[in-house]
Amino acid sequence: MKQLYEQHKTLDKNFLIKKIDEFILEDKANNDITTKHLTQNNDKRLAYIVCEEAMIFAGEQILKHIFENDKCEIYKQDGKKCESGDIIAEVQAPQEYLLTRERIVLNLLQRLSGIATLTAQYITAVNNDEIKILDTRKTTPGLRAFEKYAVTVGGGYNHRMDLEMGSMFKDNHFILSTQFTNLIQTFSEQHPNKKLQIEVDDYKQLTSICSNISCKLDAVLLDNMNPDEARQCINLIRKTYPSCFIELSGGINLNTIGNFKSLDLDGISIGALTHQAQSKNIKLEIQKI
Repeated sequence: MKQLYEQHKTLDKNFLIKKIDEFILEDKANNDITTKHLTQNNDKRLAYIVCEEAMIFAGEQILKHIFENDKCEIYKQDGKKCESGDIIAEVQAPQEYLLTRERIVLNLLQRLSGIATLTAQYITAVNNDEIKILDTRKTTPGLRAFEKYAVTVGGGYNHRMDLEMGSMFKDNHFILSTQFTNLIQTFSEQHPNKKLQIEVDDYKQLTSICSNISCKLDAVLLDNMNPDEARQCINLIRKTYPSCFIELSGGINLNTIGNFKSLDLDGISIGALTHQAQSKNIKLEIQKI
């Protein structure tokens, strides 16, 4: 299967340390006045992290990092299905640590599991192993790496991580250029090692670009097209650029994605994977003495 960009299947440890430290500072977890007033000692306590609804779990690496100095037994690995009542992990850690890290851990696990679950639902709905379900850059500020990792946990694929990774010439770029085909051609010449992708809105725009450039296109995104419009564009792209990655996007949801499963597509990008996913219900239960 064709793949445009490197996949974000793991979270770098140094990145995790930096981000978790940021979250601790944001929550002022080390100055929790309630916990400091409550705890007479800081004995280790047993706690369970528990699913409260069906989901695809994502966040194993987060648990391993936050509880790396404690006993943490993980029962549900990334990508595993969980049902309500299932225990994700069992942790033994100082009680103050459990109380002050609880919200940070749960926020991340809930958010990422929601994304992984929605991604898996889209894969089931398209019902075609040849079509990748791709994420976009429509991510929560500061959480992009986490959210793209969750997409891969759910079985999806990552589009570009950032604006530097590859090009994407679209309508607003074309509006700002009087010679947009020249813009594409010169980019190819000046950045031969970068992916060159264009977005087109209709067949007429596609034919105009194809007939006025001599460079190779790495990818074409077909934006807001119905199946018939997309099929016409795909036929032209396959003839002109046989190895081109063809991607569809815009206005596609769980109810409509099945209408496109018979097309000769390489991927469908879904912004909803990250900007519409609902966090899943997960709780941390500290056990009584």
